Amino acid sequence: MRLLAKLFFSLRLLWSIGIFGARLSLAVAAQKQLATVSIVAFLLLGLLATTTLLSRTQAIAKTTSTSGHYLAKNSEIKKFSIDETQEQLEYVLEQIKLQPTHQDLLYNAALLYRAQGNESQAEVYFQQLSK
Repeated sequence: MRLLAKLFFSLRLLWSIGIFGARLSLAVAAQKQLATVSIVAFLLLGLLATTTLLSRTQAIAKTTSTSGHYLAKNSEIKKFSIDETQEQLEYVLEQIKLQPTHQDLLYNAALLYRAQGNESQAEVYFQQLSK
């Protein structure tokens, strides 16, 4: 009877060790899978951020063309004549007085100054944008 109890205890011990090993293996596999998913998610987010930055850079390049006078407004690009450029600049400067840190207004002021050929004043507004 004692031998049977030892055998039963040994079997239970082996069973517990086997279950522990199986659970440990599953945990390691799950951890590797989680790491893989995390890496893939990180790479996709990096790709999305890069694509967004590249498209934004291309939009900026389009709006700062030297062949015309452009103003970016709500993701649209509009071409202005010389007179309209001055009117728009006056309006934008009035709005900047009301909202001195508004990014779109600062950007538009810089573009309008650049369109008028006033690069030094345009640079002032581009500097304010980078703050």
